[in-house]
Amino acid sequence: MLYQIEVAVFMPWKFFIIRVYLFIFEKTIHAFSTITKSDRYSDSQTRNKYERSLFKLIIFATIVSTITGVSIWMSRLESAVRYDACYSALKSSRFDLSNHREYDRFFDENSVMTLAETGEYHGPDDILEYVLFAFDSPYMKASVLRVDTHFKGYDSVTNSCSFRQTALSEGVPDGTTTDRDENVFQFSVMASFDLDFSSQKVTSINIFYSKEFLSFFFGRLLNTFSTRHYVCSVINDVCRMQEEECESKLAALPITSGNSDVTGRSQGCRALHSSFASANTKHCPHLSFDPKRDVNGKIKCQDSLSINPSDLFDEEDFIAYEEFNYEVGISSAGFYETQVEGKRNACTAQEGYLQIDISNAELDDLYSEFRCLCLIIQLLISSLIKRHHCGWLQMQM
Repeated sequence: MLYQIEVAVFMPWKFFIIRVYLFIFEKTIHAFSTITKSDRYSDSQTRNKYERSLFKLIIFATIVSTITGVSIWMSRLESAVRYDACYSALKSSRFDLSNHREYDRFFDENSVMTLAETGEYHGPDDILEYVLFAFDSPYMKASVLRVDTHFKGYDSVTNSCSFRQTALSEGVPDGTTTDRDENVFQFSVMASFDLDFSSQKVTSINIFYSKEFLSFFFGRLLNTFSTRHYVCSVINDVCRMQEEECESKLAALPITSGNSDVTGRSQGCRALHSSFASANTKHCPHLSFDPKRDVNGKIKCQDSLSINPSDLFDEEDFIAYEEFNYEVGISSAGFYETQVEGKRNACTAQEGYLQIDISNAELDDLYSEFRCLCLIIQLLISSLIKRHHCGWLQMQM
């Protein structure tokens, strides 16, 4: 395998060295021809002097080109060795973010996961809490459909291998906490991580979601009465903080804060940490409307961290992310919604029929606030106009 990599990577440089030698040989023949034919060099002593100078020049050029070629070849050979060794280390580590049971194998207490919009997570337990929020939370369940891995390089100082992974996932919202149980959506995520070559532990990993997806997730999916009801149930029932008028206070907060993140005083931050607190009450102080320190002395969901994604990823990463989105068939926004044909109730099952048959009804505001009632009313109106019975009463509730 290593030889195949060497041939693929180094053969152009071997051709380059051969061309250098051919160039020197051609110039040498030309110089000798010039010396022989020119009257300036008719004197044998003068001719010998120039010939010696020319030979010195040829020897010097040969030595320089040889050293340069060998250096390039050796550096490329070392890169190929590291490429092969790093992929072997990654395979041996069995690193897989979707394998939640093996996080103690993948990470240690010095490992750090960073997402610009939510902050940093240290150690296997904290990292797992965040990943479960993204893939197995009270708000949705997600599964990974595809993962592409790319080797970025090897750092001899830290003895670590750098990789980039881009993944396509599918999310299914929970209708009891989001009011959107009929919509399935697919989204892409990018991770850049360093793997310690010796311990085969991931020392640092950065996560990226598109702004458009995060706006959809926090601004639409979790911006509902059901979400605020769930967050307040955690605040009052799990954390026993007994916040009066909790849902009104929560609704008064912005969805995000700072640089469109959910680290500051926002609904998004409390939706995030209520998911954590439902399983680990050490996050309860983060849900407070007033600043409270947690067991580590930290105050969260009050001041925005405002980390810039460009501080975590380079231009090549973002280009690769866009190319991945194009390849898997989703927009540059990094997500799209699809419609589930299976699980529906009496309201959602008639939605497509209503949108087609009475699309001119001016009930948009009512629809957004009282969706189920609005659909039933529209259905009745449509049935009276067309004298058509759509059979919704016979559907299973």
